[in-house]
Amino acid sequence: MDWDVIVVGLGTAGTSAALAAAKLGLRTLGVERTNMMGGQYTAGGICFGQRPPVVAMHEFEREAEKLGLARAYETVPLAVGKSGGRFVSVTLVSGGRVREESAKVFVDATGSATLARLAGMPTRKGRPRDGATARCARSELWKKGTGEIIPYYKNYAVDLCGDSESYSKAMEFLAGTRVEEFRRLKKIGRMLRPAVLAGGREELRYVTERIVTFRDLLNETPWPDVIFHGFGPEDYVSPDGRLAYESDDIQNWKVICYLPAFGYPYAIPYGTIVAKGVDNLLVPSKHLGVSHDCGGTVRMQAEMRSSGAAAACAAKVMLSKGCAARDVPYADLKPLLDRERTLSHPRQTAVDTVNGYSFGRRFTADEIVAALSVPTVRSGEWWNSKAQDGPGERASYAYWNCWKTALSGTAEDRKSLADRLAAEMAKGGAGEGNFAVALGLMDDRRCLPALRAIVRHPGGAADPTGPRIYPNRMKALAFLGRMRDATVVPELRAILSDGARAFTSGVVTTDVFASGELCRAAAAALAEVALERIEGKRAAAL
Repeated sequence: MDWDVIVVGLGTAGTSAALAAAKLGLRTLGVERTNMMGGQYTAGGICFGQRPPVVAMHEFEREAEKLGLARAYETVPLAVGKSGGRFVSVTLVSGGRVREESAKVFVDATGSATLARLAGMPTRKGRPRDGATARCARSELWKKGTGEIIPYYKNYAVDLCGDSESYSKAMEFLAGTRVEEFRRLKKIGRMLRPAVLAGGREELRYVTERIVTFRDLLNETPWPDVIFHGFGPEDYVSPDGRLAYESDDIQNWKVICYLPAFGYPYAIPYGTIVAKGVDNLLVPSKHLGVSHDCGGTVRMQAEMRSSGAAAACAAKVMLSKGCAARDVPYADLKPLLDRERTLSHPRQTAVDTVNGYSFGRRFTADEIVAALSVPTVRSGEWWNSKAQDGPGERASYAYWNCWKTALSGTAEDRKSLADRLAAEMAKGGAGEGNFAVALGLMDDRRCLPALRAIVRHPGGAADPTGPRIYPNRMKALAFLGRMRDATVVPELRAILSDGARAFTSGVVTTDVFASGELCRAAAAALAEVALERIEGKRAAAL
């Protein structure tokens, strides 16, 4: 049968895409490898604060029946047919039977660039340095003694992007890891069912007409063709704890400012769901056109639903206008997006805590100085904690204000704040190291003498340690490398020579660092990357 739209993958984005396409009057086929719609919500059991997955599953089915949406469950694609610059068909297999289905528009919502791989198209994988991807998980759905239904899971450094054999081994490992948790968890409730999907935060990504970076989102780039808004924490889970291997922006967020209890608003433009090189392929879901370093945020269920709905709207315009995906007029697309409510603004419009206390406005220079005049402590347990207006949150928010001023403040604002920070740093005292770090965030080289001193004499007054502190000595390494400070090369080589053992002596390995090994690995990676930048070549890896 010749469909208007075939949606491959009925997870969060695909369910939204298929239902929205059917509602728009398009003859739509949804293809799903499991036996239900909803993806991580239903099959994966990730349902924090939402109705139980089984309820959602039945609601999806009822809506699909009402709209006439055709579904092919327990079905996977084997190949795609291509003619010129268009997809024309997809070969499916289910229960040992193979069939070919054709369509005018194809939507890949698998989250792992499945159709791209079948068609031999280029894909993107993980962080630029080594292709490593974010950690993944496997959950179970539990009913607590209180009656609350909630998922439990644990994150593991497992790569889901390999061949079929490595993927099978990864699934076997993820299934086995949860067995050891069962005895502990059964004391608090009863397991309803295990997830049938792995919780892959990141797999292969598409090469799209537009690829958005973390810096774009933090700068609130004014896209002319926004398809949805979002707000969320940077929930990227490093595969190895070596955040030095990530972008400078991720290091700033997670190491320098330490902002796990904060989220940021963002807008996603249309080109991110348009696959490059194919006229009629739309790609909502977590594999859309965002860079690795912002994929930890742009993958949450609400936003993925919006991405799917936006793809359905684009398909409608493509069919009515007879145009390629890349040529969809935004003036025709926007009314459909408004109807689907994907353009509703996020619940917060500036960087702020995700839960609990809200700062609500930018800090003044006096407030920044006050917040950084004490040893910097951790900002919050995690993004779903109830963050309060404590010293940790205030210090992290003060750092963010310095960074934001450097990113988008006027020249006058940047100079005024940097001069104030430099004057406070020169006074010494408990906040000296913190003010040096703040100047580093502003790319002001007046921080270098203080940062050099911290690296050469870790553990001093400017480098406090404690169970809730990410030490300034590690932050200093990042800035010394970025500013190409060759005077610290001997110290960097010394750190690498003993695996950062001497350098991390005295750092408390609880809360921030779960073990001494992880602490040493984090410090050594920062020294390694700093040395690479200074010497202009790849340092010897540990």
